[in-house]
Amino acid sequence: MSTSGGFQEVIVTVCLSVVIGVLSLGSYLYGLIRYGPSVWLSVKKRNDRPDLLDSDAFGRHHWTALKHTRMKLHYVAKGSEDRPLMLFIHGFPEFWYSWRHQLKEFSKDYRTVAVDMRGYGDSDKPSAIREYTLDRLADDVEELVQILGYEKCIVVGHDWGGAVAWYFASKYSSRVEKLIVCNCPHPLAFRRHLRSSFSQLTKSWYMFFFLVPVLPILTLRAFDLRRIAYAFCGKTMGAKPGTFTPEDIEAYKYTFAEYTDLVGPLNYYRASLLFGNGLVWPKTKLRFPTLMVWGTKDGALEKKMADLSGDYVDHYSVEYVEGASHWVQQEEPDQTNAFIRKFLQA
Repeated sequence: MSTSGGFQEVIVTVCLSVVIGVLSLGSYLYGLIRYGPSVWLSVKKRNDRPDLLDSDAFGRHHWTALKHTRMKLHYVAKGSEDRPLMLFIHGFPEFWYSWRHQLKEFSKDYRTVAVDMRGYGDSDKPSAIREYTLDRLADDVEELVQILGYEKCIVVGHDWGGAVAWYFASKYSSRVEKLIVCNCPHPLAFRRHLRSSFSQLTKSWYMFFFLVPVLPILTLRAFDLRRIAYAFCGKTMGAKPGTFTPEDIEAYKYTFAEYTDLVGPLNYYRASLLFGNGLVWPKTKLRFPTLMVWGTKDGALEKKMADLSGDYVDHYSVEYVEGASHWVQQEEPDQTNAFIRKFLQA
């Protein structure tokens, strides 16, 4: 894309963000007036770490410092270190715990590692927006693979973790044995579809909202982080009843309990919208086997993009999980795991 074209896109993005921000401010003030400051602004103090986050069933907790940034990354690992590496990358608003079902299932045959990406969970949280561009996130993953003692890995990503996995696989193709993505289109496929689909644009309104300073975090924190719970259990984006227990939701609220816990995650969106046009993508297709697992009832991403993503891969297959939400690997872990295992054994 030309520099002028990229600049024009940024201008349009900022304008959309201003309009959506004004509308969202009205909604926020309405909630403040309706429920009162004592209720609307309240966020429960969560000083006690949920026990389930330290369950041996999911693996052991580790921390490592990246050499190129000295940034500390936290990850949970399960399975013998002499087995092939299977690296899991989470999305928003999530953390390593989103891969709990897969950590247990695949640790029988792999060294399974679920990382807290920079800005999330127990990993370091830089504040600058530029710290969250896809190239820097991919660099984190590449160095982590080295630190873990591997030349290659099977990389698995969901949502934002899927976007990072796509870019990591493009930038560091020699590090990838196989690529698995859950409900996240190739970023270039997403960009193409967003430009031509008004329905996808309306579903992506929150991305432009997140570009607004301060207000998105206040909104997410309102009513004791109600929108975090709504993302997983609500009508538009939520999974089927029973997918997430009250203890699961409390674990997510614990992870995002402080204002600063949401700055990094929103900076993923801000960096993408402001600086994404400057990324360099290889002109050649990915040449290693790639699997897309897609829940067909995704409230944020349209199914067509699962097919469009195949334009960037030579050996590509899609498995649809009918009726599953955006949180496919948590809502339908058995079906998702079965698709992944079939792909790995092919």
